[in-house]
Amino acid sequence: MGSSKNIPSKENAPKDASPREHETLDSQSSTGNHSKQEKEVTQSASGVSPDHSDETPPKPKRERCPECRRWFRNVGVPVIVTIIFTLAQIHVSNTQSDTAIRVSNTQADTAERLENLRYVRDRSKPTMDLSPHCGGTGGFILTPESTTTNSSTDKTDNEDYFTPELPFKDFDLKGQNLSGLWLNCANFSGANLEGADLSNTYLIRAKLNGANLRNANLQHSQLKLAQLQNADLRGADLSSANLLGTPTDLSILETATLHETILPEDNLLLTPQQKQRLQDLGAIFRKEEDAES
Repeated sequence: MGSSKNIPSKENAPKDASPREHETLDSQSSTGNHSKQEKEVTQSASGVSPDHSDETPPKPKRERCPECRRWFRNVGVPVIVTIIFTLAQIHVSNTQSDTAIRVSNTQADTAERLENLRYVRDRSKPTMDLSPHCGGTGGFILTPESTTTNSSTDKTDNEDYFTPELPFKDFDLKGQNLSGLWLNCANFSGANLEGADLSNTYLIRAKLNGANLRNANLQHSQLKLAQLQNADLRGADLSSANLLGTPTDLSILETATLHETILPEDNLLLTPQQKQRLQDLGAIFRKEEDAES
């Protein structure tokens, strides 16, 4: 509410004023009216009321809900905490259950492998015959000197000519120690021998078709006339192993250790270039007049 100066007008003019003085007063009055109108327009544009230019508009009050806060504190928070705690318990329970299952499976696998190892060891029999004739499980094969049938009940004096096949097909022997065992004529087809110790083991005429021999130790092992078709020998150590009479191709030997490994010279599965490749890896090729003997 500011004060303003009084603007002279015709009504305030002296009665004896001249016409010129009346014109001057009219001009001043018109100028004052224009200034007042401009001030009102400016105040209106700026949102300030002409009559309340010094007053600040009141701020709107925020609505508050004490009951809502009280409900959230007394009900909502405990519910959220309970849900989080329950989910955490479920997660811990599932983790413990999965761990228990894995431990149980590991223990079962270990027990199975130990039982398989015991079974194999019980059937390991040292013999002086390094060129065995293998027959069926528990039976015998025919030789020129014998008319014996393939029956375990028809044994004759020629029994020493026959070695029964040892049934270890699909056995799980991962990481087991079979070092030094006599396992001639053993059937390890499809067996899991990954990481197993087969060093100095006699595996003459053994069937290792499709066996997993990855990273197995076969140093100084006797693999004469063995069958290794589709065997996995990646990372296997065949140093000084004897593979005479055993047909092998480059694909299963190239990734194995072949330091002084003895391979048959007459292996028709290898080209001269592949033989040279295996020699570069340390293998030795030898001829054998009669691999069957």
